[in-house]
Amino acid sequence: MSKILLLGGTSDGRKLAARLHKAGFQVIYSVAGLVRMPELDCEVISGGFSQFAPERVLDKEEHNPSVSGLVSFLKTQQVALILDVTHPYAVNMSTHAVQAAEAEQIPCWRFHRPAWEMQEGDRWSSFVDWHEMLQQLRSRQGGVLLTTGQLTQSELDQLMDAVNQSAVKTTELSHGKVSQGSLDRSEPEPLRIVMRTAAPSRVELPEEIHWIKAIGPFDAGNEKALLEEHGIQVVVSKNSGGKATQGKLDAARALGIEVFMLQRPELPEATRSFSDPDQVFAELISRTQSGSL
Repeated sequence: MSKILLLGGTSDGRKLAARLHKAGFQVIYSVAGLVRMPELDCEVISGGFSQFAPERVLDKEEHNPSVSGLVSFLKTQQVALILDVTHPYAVNMSTHAVQAAEAEQIPCWRFHRPAWEMQEGDRWSSFVDWHEMLQQLRSRQGGVLLTTGQLTQSELDQLMDAVNQSAVKTTELSHGKVSQGSLDRSEPEPLRIVMRTAAPSRVELPEEIHWIKAIGPFDAGNEKALLEEHGIQVVVSKNSGGKATQGKLDAARALGIEVFMLQRPELPEATRSFSDPDQVFAELISRTQSGSL
């Protein structure tokens, strides 16, 4: 059978790789390897594709070593199809996959699980990007559960700017109550960030951020306990979809907690797009039997 490069790093990717390998497909499973290496019977590579870039490319700034490395890998391994099953927010990898596939004139298929949709009782606010979300977060108080994965230094700096502004605003509110002789004795609380990721942060986190290392799946009961323990008022999430991390949304709904949802990013168009793993598998079987793959 033709060789497939499956870009993974998700539970869907692991399951699909195992299923295709069992069916006789030659599968190479690629993962960043930041959290853990998957136990699969097929070939597994990790560390990104810049490691495969020719040396002459690495010496030239105008070339992207990740794309060049992926193109080189496709040539060397004689890959017939790229199957992108990365996270819906893995913009760089999905973009590089489309570019490399076009360069090699092979198809690039993409699978993303369906996005979550609001249910009755949800208190969602949807945001295009991180910057827009922080503009709204500045007006909130109390605990914030951040479940958006790894932050860049720029994103962290913007977040801490919002936290610092919140602290100043809270102090001003407290002093205002005292000077006006307000009978309201409740103390306004500045933003407190609780950040949960599966791997240690790539950038150094300030001591003001409480970091939790945890790998899903997460059930709603434990998520509810976590939100209550840390006094969470806002959950910040990406719209990843799937059941593994849906528990935080169920818990937030039960507790009446706000959810700030980051919308899925725009990605370059793939040759084919799927939202059902069974359809991907059936289409690959059909293409193989017809000799078109």
